[in-house]
Amino acid sequence: MAMNVGAAREGEPLSEINTTPLIDVMLVLLIMLIVTLPAQRHAVKLAHRFPARAVRLRKSS
Repeated sequence: MAMNVGAAREGEPLSEINTTPLIDVMLVLLIMLIVTLPAQRHAVKLAHRFPARAVRLRKSS
């Protein structure tokens, strides 16, 4: 999908950068970001209960 602006001389390599894979990867990453952001915003906070031994170790240190 690139446009050839100038004609290459005889024997010179025609250098065009294929940007399609880059665009594909960037679109996939963008979709993943859009999907995961709402899940990160609405995180569920859990109340963790500590075992009695862990509480004793915390108080002694």
